[in-house]
Amino acid sequence: MADAAVDGLNIHLYDNWPNTVILRPGPVEYGWPINETEHNVTTPAYKPGTKRTVELPAIALPSEHTAGWATFIYLKLLPVTEANPTCAAKQFVVPTAAGDIYTVTNDPDRCLLATGSPFAAVMLSAMTPTFDTVAKYGWFWCGGDCPVALLGADIDGDFATDGSVTAHNQIMVSNLTADAMGIALVTGVLAAIGYSDAVDA
Repeated sequence: MADAAVDGLNIHLYDNWPNTVILRPGPVEYGWPINETEHNVTTPAYKPGTKRTVELPAIALPSEHTAGWATFIYLKLLPVTEANPTCAAKQFVVPTAAGDIYTVTNDPDRCLLATGSPFAAVMLSAMTPTFDTVAKYGWFWCGGDCPVALLGADIDGDFATDGSVTAHNQIMVSNLTADAMGIALVTGVLAAIGYSDAVDA
């Protein structure tokens, strides 16, 4: 099946990650999760696994969307292999090893479980880990509604799928034909990470 896409505003994630939210919910500045003191940094600003839930305002553009909530998690991103694309917004990440689920990668050839991982999150911006050298820490979207109202163009638009996603059914993280991680319709007993309001195309 050929890879396809679905608009992020149709995606809603389940927060399957352990730990309770320990940063207080409440108003945040536009663009908060990717500020330069906390995001894409070599020294962590928070302990990996820290989470924060924020309220998203209703928006009219790029498409009308009601107010909602989104949960973010602080993770350590490992460098990708040289053969894989650079780290960018809207890419899914999953853990690299069973003993450290808060260290993640977008490389399906380097992760613990590329298809059906119960732990999945989404990059909010371009990130710059260096191949085999430097990991970066930052915030990732892990639950609730797509945070377009908070991040605008960085997170707006299409998310990659394997072409199997249908409307109002659960989705899982999956290794795509393009050798990258995206989403697919849940099959068998594999773990759901959320659902989509729309079919992919």
